[in-house]
Amino acid sequence: MTDDLTKWLEEIGLGGHAASFSLQGIDWDVLGDLSEGDLKELGLTLGDRKRFIKAVATLPGAHARSSERAADRPVPAASPAAAVEAERRQLTVMFIDLIDSTALAERFDPEDMRRLLGAYHQACASAIEAHEGHIALYIGDGLLVYFGYPNAHEDDALRAVLSALAVVSALREANDRIELEHGVRLQVRIGIETGLVVAGAIGAGSTLDRQAVVGEAPIIAARLQSLASPDAIVVGPATQRLIQGSFLLENLGWQELKGVAGPVLVQRVLSQTDAVDRFEIRAGYGMTPLVGRSAELDMIRQRWKQSVDGEMRCVLLTGEPGIGKSRLLRAFGDSIREDAHAVISLHCSPYHRNSPFWPVLRWLRDAFGLSPTHRALRISKVWRQG
Repeated sequence: MTDDLTKWLEEIGLGGHAASFSLQGIDWDVLGDLSEGDLKELGLTLGDRKRFIKAVATLPGAHARSSERAADRPVPAASPAAAVEAERRQLTVMFIDLIDSTALAERFDPEDMRRLLGAYHQACASAIEAHEGHIALYIGDGLLVYFGYPNAHEDDALRAVLSALAVVSALREANDRIELEHGVRLQVRIGIETGLVVAGAIGAGSTLDRQAVVGEAPIIAARLQSLASPDAIVVGPATQRLIQGSFLLENLGWQELKGVAGPVLVQRVLSQTDAVDRFEIRAGYGMTPLVGRSAELDMIRQRWKQSVDGEMRCVLLTGEPGIGKSRLLRAFGDSIREDAHAVISLHCSPYHRNSPFWPVLRWLRDAFGLSPTHRALRISKVWRQG
């Protein structure tokens, strides 16, 4: 196996399988012929098989390689299955549009405009990628962003709105440098909506888009951004239902959107709330009865009584997502409501994975009424970083 193929496998996160490819004599000439079964036999997991197929499908026709024989080596083509594969997905779509881009294009030389757009795109991309969004398309001064495809999360709608807030914040920070270099400050409009789409390849020939989506959500997201004021974020009704309680929203009423049948209820995102427990947010809208957990609930109550009597007790509750752990704890909390006790609730967050002890710092801030920039918190952050 050639060194450039090994390097390519490393670039797509599959460098650990290079030895298996080499052992089986796999090189560029047969790369595009590998089936799912072949990849499974090579030891690739389901996720790695999907990554491999997508990476092979997107290899350009003139892929540069370090070997001098690269020009004579056939470039692998996407298998027909990979080219036409499509799937139904729940997707949150975000559309970002730069305000007054036409006036900027008239004002600046094309090379200066390109550098200006580069700074704008970089600010957007850093905020989007931090929340694991996927920039599907750069449309001149606009960005089409997916949350839920190709990688899905259970909270993609929340990630999209957090990403939008981060985009506005990042652009405001970048504007100091942009204003110094170009004499302008940039502002955006952002629209977000969630819905069922079909994701997969669309187009023909060399213009085939292998990660396109078809559905109402992208259309509504694009229309929503046109309603937003500068640096504002507006969301459609489907997204609003998924983020309710996690963000402070302003009702903009029912709006007519071009090409959309019937008016759409539009909300503007003002800020993130302090709520971090999504179960408690959902519980505010009502809960179903606790079913089939009497044994577990009795065991926790017993441990509680033993601890009240002075014995040291600890309970670890684990299980797959969605099986009712939070609901069980809520039922236990309700059962001891009349007992004297204090509750300290710490919640980790995927959005603060790079902030060690974030749940503890947040609890200390709330417990002592400190602001996020309080000196005591800054000292604790310096200590843990040092």
